[in-house]
Amino acid sequence: MNIELLKNIEKFIQKLWLTSYTKDRLRLLLERYEYCSKNKLNHYSYNIEEINKNEFNKHLIGFLDGDGILRSGQRIGHKKGLFRFAPNMGLDVIIYDLNYLKLIKRMLLLPEDKKIYTSEKKATLLLSSEKELGLLIEILDNNQSFISQKRVRDYKLLKKLLEYLDLTKLKKKDIIWKDKGLEIIKDLNTYNNLSSDEKILNNIIKELSLDYIIGFIEAEGSFILHYNSKKNYIFNSFEITQNKSNDLILWGILEFIKKYNNPLIIKENVEIKTRGIVEDKSKSRKQILSRLTLTNNDVLFNKIIPLMISKDFYSKKQINLIYWIFGVIICKDLKHSDECLNLYFKIKEVINTNSTDLLDLNEILKIINKYL
Repeated sequence: MNIELLKNIEKFIQKLWLTSYTKDRLRLLLERYEYCSKNKLNHYSYNIEEINKNEFNKHLIGFLDGDGILRSGQRIGHKKGLFRFAPNMGLDVIIYDLNYLKLIKRMLLLPEDKKIYTSEKKATLLLSSEKELGLLIEILDNNQSFISQKRVRDYKLLKKLLEYLDLTKLKKKDIIWKDKGLEIIKDLNTYNNLSSDEKILNNIIKELSLDYIIGFIEAEGSFILHYNSKKNYIFNSFEITQNKSNDLILWGILEFIKKYNNPLIIKENVEIKTRGIVEDKSKSRKQILSRLTLTNNDVLFNKIIPLMISKDFYSKKQINLIYWIFGVIICKDLKHSDECLNLYFKIKEVINTNSTDLLDLNEILKIINKYL
């Protein structure tokens, strides 16, 4: 990294009203951004040795809670009334986050020849053998397990399916298989009608951790730069979206963020004033969505940015976060500068693209440092 860039990074960081710890974390993230830029990467490649396994496991649970897919693998057996199941947990990511699945594979100590399925737009890692699912259950049982309403039910179903697989190894086939199979089929048929209050909000809040939340955001969160052309107005948002039936997790995360005030991370504990979780009733969607949205500049800068950079992201979201931080700073303090506004629109064009041609960090910092 050249001397000019190092000086610009330091100049930028020292101007920000952040804790020493948060400044150190931001410095590290900017250095990783530059590494990605020089090596044509759209996210930083971690060595296993530099990852805290306990924190990663909690992050993984959060990611699975947001984006994991439990499949029962239901099949009809060779005799009427007998059922076969081949349960698996699928992890789907967009194709340019393939390396994140490779990292998960290494962290779970899966065999090198374990296949990751890829298509033009998507990459999928399937945990399907009893050993693989056993590794997942061990991680879940040793941590806080799933938290959202939907995944809590997933986990109960997964355990029932694995119990069923154990039964199929017994010689007492017909009656046991049939009864247990019918029981699970009934569970599957009533699956979507279970009470959404199965895990009450107070319990969700108690079980949340920052590592879990960052993992959930890795799966379901968005850092967005906006422009209202009618009002000629720029603003930024931090958003997490879920189906309405699974929105208690959003309320839990919102309460966690409101109450979080670790002085190591938070310099100024601003009050979050929001109407909470809003419903998206777009007619183009079959299901009603719930969305947590924060747009206040002071909240984004003083609360969300420190929280987001206090832990690691493992997908391209780490690059999007850096772009978004610049967008928040411009919107908060520098939007009256034409040069900074032009930079904002330039960042807005690339923040959610798959390009490995990242914006020049030194040029970004030179513009921001001139006006900050």
